[in-house]
Amino acid sequence: MKLKRNMTLLRTTLIYAFFSAVWILLSDKALEILITPSDPDYILAQTIKGWLFVLASASLIYFMLRGDLKLLEESEEKYRDLVENSQSLICTHDLEGNLLSVNEAAVELSGYSHETLLKTNLKDALAANGEKRFAAYINEIKKYGRAMGIMKVRVANGEIRTWAYNNTLRVEGVASPIVRGSARDITERKQAEEALQASELRFRALIEHGLDNISLLAPDGTLLWESPAAVNMLGYKHEQFKGRNIFEIIHPEDLERVQKQFAEVLREPGSVIHSTFRLKHADGTWRWVEGIGTNLLHEPSVQAIVINYRDITERRNAEDELRESEERYRLLYNSSLDAILLTAPDGRILSVNPAACRMFGRTEEEIQHLGRSGVADLSDPRLALALEERARTGRFSGELTLLRENGEKFPVEVSTAMFKDKNGDVVSSMIIRDITERRKNAELIRQYTDELETRVEERTMELVHANRAKDEFLANMSHELRTPLNGILGFSETLLEGIRGPLNERQAQAVELIHSSGQHLLGLINDILDVSKIESGKFELHPELFAVNDICRSSLNFIKQLASKKHIALEYSSYPATNALIADPKRLKQILVNLLNNAVKFTPEGGSVKLEVLADVSAGLMRFSVTDTGIGISPEDQQKLFKPFVQVDSSLARQYEGTGLGLTLVKKLVEMHNGSMELQSEPGTGSCFSFALPWSEEIQSDKKQNHAHSEGQINAASVDAKTIRGKILLVEDNAANAMITQDYLEVCGYQVRVVHDGGEVISKIMEVIPDIILMDIQMPTVNGFDVTRRLRADPQFATVPIIAVTAFAMPGDRERCLEAGMNEYLSKPVKLKELQKMIELFI
Repeated sequence: MKLKRNMTLLRTTLIYAFFSAVWILLSDKALEILITPSDPDYILAQTIKGWLFVLASASLIYFMLRGDLKLLEESEEKYRDLVENSQSLICTHDLEGNLLSVNEAAVELSGYSHETLLKTNLKDALAANGEKRFAAYINEIKKYGRAMGIMKVRVANGEIRTWAYNNTLRVEGVASPIVRGSARDITERKQAEEALQASELRFRALIEHGLDNISLLAPDGTLLWESPAAVNMLGYKHEQFKGRNIFEIIHPEDLERVQKQFAEVLREPGSVIHSTFRLKHADGTWRWVEGIGTNLLHEPSVQAIVINYRDITERRNAEDELRESEERYRLLYNSSLDAILLTAPDGRILSVNPAACRMFGRTEEEIQHLGRSGVADLSDPRLALALEERARTGRFSGELTLLRENGEKFPVEVSTAMFKDKNGDVVSSMIIRDITERRKNAELIRQYTDELETRVEERTMELVHANRAKDEFLANMSHELRTPLNGILGFSETLLEGIRGPLNERQAQAVELIHSSGQHLLGLINDILDVSKIESGKFELHPELFAVNDICRSSLNFIKQLASKKHIALEYSSYPATNALIADPKRLKQILVNLLNNAVKFTPEGGSVKLEVLADVSAGLMRFSVTDTGIGISPEDQQKLFKPFVQVDSSLARQYEGTGLGLTLVKKLVEMHNGSMELQSEPGTGSCFSFALPWSEEIQSDKKQNHAHSEGQINAASVDAKTIRGKILLVEDNAANAMITQDYLEVCGYQVRVVHDGGEVISKIMEVIPDIILMDIQMPTVNGFDVTRRLRADPQFATVPIIAVTAFAMPGDRERCLEAGMNEYLSKPVKLKELQKMIELFI
């Protein structure tokens, strides 16, 4: 339309220009011919010529545009008619959103009157975020001169409708830009599209998330499409599955049958067939599936064979297991040594196994014919109670009396249970065992038991007396051995320290040999007593928090001299070295010294011994390992190591000495700490003894606090003993021990008074008024316990410190001393330095 209007204007302009040029040229020539320019009428003639030109021009333009104006009027009339009668909304609005014109379709679609619409702003009609949506719309139409899309509009009845719009911007031929728009209501179509989309989404969700698997196959068996469930079920990736032939993954035993069924489906469109077969999983296993195949090749939207199948492997396995179970049950039923009967609630016998026929001496038909009343002793009062309990609880277990073919009664053990068979009928199973022989054996066992109980009581009394005698023997032996050892170790210690004068080199070597031999003998005595205490259950641990590193280094120092003599290298590693442990430090050191001493003993000269400690945080353990490069131990000899008094080499010509108690004691001490022990060894390559004790990382902070506290105690106790003075009453009946102790303590600056008889203590103590008393226990006249009790009864000596220095070292001896009123306890042989330190704590 616009192009046609422009062509009309151009044509009119060209004709008018041509007419003007011809008019001016001809009129000027004619006028010059008729009137000369100098003539007074020339100006009037020019004016008349001008008016004639205007009149001719107007006539010319009218006749030229008359047709076009008529066409334009007709076109505008058609446009107006189109706008007014259009089913689509047509309107114009300015860039502020004010509606300038609307057609009748706008009134009908919006529900508002014509007048109301012309007072409405477009942004107010938009359903949600009107301002924001209108701004975006105006920006689009300004930028591109055109805007189209979908908008939500609130109509007069409050309903939200969906309109599709297509608007253009007009800036030419108008005073200010206006937007000419058209829209149509697509609410129903949009709702239908959304419903269709939702339906498709539901269908896709059912396919993709359903338990059943769906496959689309080409006529040759090629997989065209697989539902995600099928891919998940068989473990293949989608790209591995699509395009593959289904017959490639069917079990060879099922392949021929499935191919025949597939061919039957192909023969007729719409045909359906059911089948079960096995498919190969991606991991190589086979899965049983149950499927339905449908021929939909004739359906344009499908054009494939649709296979709908599900995994029935578990069900198939369960069926196989059930069948096997039934076979096993039948086998057990027929081969059972116990009689098995199946009975109805009314007493009828439904089935019996061969063992029941042998037990009753009848055939299965005879037993079934007799029923319950024919095989049970009806006079047995337990029968009625058994039937009542079975009816009430559904089961019964107990003893009854039954009848054999000849009428003989025999005792049985019966176990019954009620269940429903496959038809829903209640059935009772009875398992019956003949206990005639058991009854006879039970009587014999009772007689033997009575006799055995009598013998056990007698033997128990003998063992009690023997155990008491053993304890008394060990106590006496401990006392008798420790008392002379106290003298040997005490004298050798004072001689080595030069208290009785200096020794030359040979004398010092001899005394050192005496001292080390005494220490070795003391170790043997302690090992024997410790094993005895552990076995009798009288051994006690005294756990405390300590630094593992200190105990390990102290243990290494203990065997350092022996290792140096054999040129054996000692190694120690700890990760980390500052780990703390809660255990009995004395016993841990005993364990380590035993293991290290053995490692050095059985390692040839020039070898190496390594102690390693590792804290295992994840396992909650601290592991100790002693590794040597020694002679090693064969697997058969390793079984002997931890038995008491047993050595690998027990011949008279053995190379290595020892009692065979060390490793036994080590193992028992580790187990008392709730630990475990291991051994790794090969002959000729060395051995590794390791043990693990419970440990936790949380004790580290406690260890750090206690470490600072203990350092303060040690520093306080390290004061030179010679600066401390005090009076000591030494109660000791052994002259040698008394001499050793007196000499040592007097050199340390104490005044020592010796009493050899417990009966003299009360009379002598008034002469001395001691600051502390060292009390022996086993003495003539009055023992140390009674002396202590008498002293504690006297207010003057009720608080005087008393230290028990005794050869009694059996379980409970320390407690007896403390209970009698003594303050502390030391067992002989006593290390004089330890005695001095203990005295310093009380004076």
